[in-house]
Amino acid sequence: MLTWLKKARSIVFAFLLIITVQSGFGISAGQVANAANNGLALKPLMGWSSYTMQVYSGNSSWITAAQIKAQSDAMHTSLQSHGYNYINVDAGWNGSIDGYGRPVPSSTLYPNGITAGCLLFP
Repeated sequence: MLTWLKKARSIVFAFLLIITVQSGFGISAGQVANAANNGLALKPLMGWSSYTMQVYSGNSSWITAAQIKAQSDAMHTSLQSHGYNYINVDAGWNGSIDGYGRPVPSSTLYPNGITAGCLLFP
């Protein structure tokens, strides 16, 4: 008799739980956030980051100017028309620190240096 009572109580509890959830009781509707319709941020920044190439290259070396140029050329040819416009050199590009504590590009990896915006193409 006690087993039957436990089963009945479980069934009633499950039924009440289903009714409560379906009715929305206890769940606040909240306000819906709407984005501004101003033409900004219609898509995420799309590009390529050197991080995965550095991590998975298997040779434990940092990316060179020649490798970045090759990636840039491939992206320009195949992906720029789809909105890919950015290249991010993630880490390992600096070779030293200047007198003000700022990183200086590696002269070994980047013999011609790196200038601000040099990896963005129109």
